[in-house]
Amino acid sequence: MNRDGLLDVVAARATAPADPAGELVWFEQPPVGAVSNRTHSASPWAAHVVASGPDVDFIMEDMDGDGQAEVI
Repeated sequence: MNRDGLLDVVAARATAPADPAGELVWFEQPPVGAVSNRTHSASPWAAHVVASGPDVDFIMEDMDGDGQAEVI
């Protein structure tokens, strides 16, 4: 997502049925310590809410022909 060379995660998150709200969230992989096999621990991934609403959905598509998929 941020072109730092590390794989990030984009997900739709919902808390239904308790709350009908939904979110499109980008989880940014930390630069170091994403997962350690030695300690079985991980650094926190920063969560960025991209969009909020009752219905959240997304697709990945290369819209500008540069070989990189955009989140739509």
